[in-house]
Amino acid sequence: QYFTGLTSIAEEAFYGCVYLTSVSIPNNVTSIEHGAFGACQSMVEFTIPTGVISIGSHVFYGCHKIPSIVIPSSVTSIGEQAFWLCSNMSVKVEEGNTVFDSRDDCNAIIETATNTLAFGFNKTVIPNSVTRIGNKAFYDCTRSNPISIPNSVTNIGDMAFYGCHNMTSIVIPNSVSNIGKGILGGCDKLTSVKVEEGNTIYDSRNDCNAIIETGTNTVVAGVKNTVIPNDIICIGDSAFCNCTKLTAIDIPNSVNSIGKYAFENCWSMSSISIGENVKTIGASAFEDCRALTSIDIPNSVTDIGEEAFNNCDSLKFVKIGNSVENIGKSAFWSCESLTSVDIPNSVTDIGEDAFWKCDSLKFVKIGNSVENIGESAFTGCESLTKVHVTDLGTWCNIDFEDQYANPLYYAGRLYMNDREITNLVIPNSVKTISNYAFFNCESLSSVVIPNSVTSIGYAAFDGCSNLASATIGSGVDSIDHYAFDNCPELTNVYCFAEKVPTTYTWAEAFNKTHIKNATLHVPYGCKAAYEAVSPWNEFGTIVEMTSPITVGETGFATFCSPHALDFSEVEDIRAYIVSGFNQETGTLVLTRVTEVPAGEGLYIAGTPGEHQIPQTKTSMFYANLLKGVTEPTIISPTDGNYTNYILSNGSYGVGFYTLSQTGTLDAGKAYLQLPTASVAGIKALKIEFDENDGPTGIAITSTSYVEENTIYNLAGQRVSKAHRGINIVNGKKVFIK
Repeated sequence: QYFTGLTSIAEEAFYGCVYLTSVSIPNNVTSIEHGAFGACQSMVEFTIPTGVISIGSHVFYGCHKIPSIVIPSSVTSIGEQAFWLCSNMSVKVEEGNTVFDSRDDCNAIIETATNTLAFGFNKTVIPNSVTRIGNKAFYDCTRSNPISIPNSVTNIGDMAFYGCHNMTSIVIPNSVSNIGKGILGGCDKLTSVKVEEGNTIYDSRNDCNAIIETGTNTVVAGVKNTVIPNDIICIGDSAFCNCTKLTAIDIPNSVNSIGKYAFENCWSMSSISIGENVKTIGASAFEDCRALTSIDIPNSVTDIGEEAFNNCDSLKFVKIGNSVENIGKSAFWSCESLTSVDIPNSVTDIGEDAFWKCDSLKFVKIGNSVENIGESAFTGCESLTKVHVTDLGTWCNIDFEDQYANPLYYAGRLYMNDREITNLVIPNSVKTISNYAFFNCESLSSVVIPNSVTSIGYAAFDGCSNLASATIGSGVDSIDHYAFDNCPELTNVYCFAEKVPTTYTWAEAFNKTHIKNATLHVPYGCKAAYEAVSPWNEFGTIVEMTSPITVGETGFATFCSPHALDFSEVEDIRAYIVSGFNQETGTLVLTRVTEVPAGEGLYIAGTPGEHQIPQTKTSMFYANLLKGVTEPTIISPTDGNYTNYILSNGSYGVGFYTLSQTGTLDAGKAYLQLPTASVAGIKALKIEFDENDGPTGIAITSTSYVEENTIYNLAGQRVSKAHRGINIVNGKKVFIK
């Protein structure tokens, strides 16, 4: 009597009443709303009264102890998954119901001639009047085997048969014109999928055991020994997800994209061939393909999605095509067998955790276009010993003892908590060195921070106990607290910022005690500015630098500075003057110098790259045949009684060559000037180094052709016999005593 006026049972009214065993509902109730009795795990009896018109979605979700239920003839609507996980339930529809029917001993709640099949059970037979199988209609119906789909069905919804673990075969009638995503996902015992003859959209050609859409969009699902036809242009999301018996797949050249989760959990798949026109590999496309040992990503691919090869723990070899621009977050997460990776120059972004916990990874080559490397991209790569950054042409030896090490940089920020690096040059693409980037890198002895960096983070080099030299680029405008704290060996800091970088007073960037005996090198004209600001003024010595010396790939250059220079502590390059020339032998005499007056022309030999030389004061004077220029200067082939030579990489290699015409020599360079009478006919002077690391010079005549058994002197004149000294015999230098 209390429920006399009750007409509706609201959403989740009794949801989760785990001790409720039975319910009696009055006849005046017309609707049972969403989840009203969901998860009533102890309910063993339930009667739907006559008069109920609507049963909402998930109404009896998880009521697995109810043995049977009758749908009265009054019911016209049943929501999706109304009987989900009621695996032991027998469902009967009363005679007279014109919407739901139990003909052919069907134990499924179905909507005939309209829209939706709501759920399915053991030994399901779908009536001939059904036109659509709804989304997740038979989702997780573990006892469903087989399921017969009638010719009236034209549409199968997303994940319709997902998780039907006991289903071994299915036939798609020729009436079906649309199949949703992942309809057979998780059907791990499925061995045969057949499309009836006459279906013009889905086909089983080439003994294909997959549901495929030809000439249009999607491969929907696949099983063992699947062959994808050549007119497929896209492999859809979850297409082959959980096809655990699939052992190999060839993706044809017609395919241009692989969708999300396309081959996820294909545990037995050991071989994949990706067509040459695939552009994108979706997120988790090959996640948990545990038997996969190698993958060749073609040059057509531009994007590798997040977690694309996540947990492929047998994957040993990966070739990344040279068009890939993005390697997504966790793309190769926990690929424990992967030993090396070559990241091409096309890649600009490597996502967070991209190679996280790749335990066997020993070598990584990073292309010169990379701008961002995600946080912890190589964290846990305990075997990683070498990282090669292409644009540097140098090796960084890395031993990731700390599984939480954050290597290299991310989002333009540098992270490399490593204790084995000794000399580090940071790439020009880096914009920020983040907090603790090199914290406690105890073996680091020198670092070069490029001009692209604008800020150095908190404690970035704190605890680098062997750091002796730090070069700070011109773009740095702020250095955070403790950035170079606990660096007791720091003796030289080269700071190229003309505006003094901001530091903090309460915890300054440099340890004042440690820098009392160190030298700070600053741009020319900036010494006073640095002397006025703490902690810069705590350095024991502050000197102004000149412009850097740039040595090209040949290892040689000329140089001239408007300031006196001190080469005595410089290790990577050597400075020489040309102190003499032997006319008889055609030999230049080069003398190594360390204390160089302003404006002196120099011959430089050493390591390619930029080199900063400290300034000094000197009263030295040299008799030098090299002429330095501190401003752009017009140089002609001859100057009065002298012939001019410039350093060039010509037909005889790197050496001094005569000028063919008047030109402009850049500021900061030098040229060689010799008496014309001494070098008549000598077009080139090649510099060579002997075994004692001292340069010797040999004059070479510039001849385009030498006849057999012909001899020339150093003036380029043909002679009948060789004379004492250097001769050119058959185009070769011969020295006669």
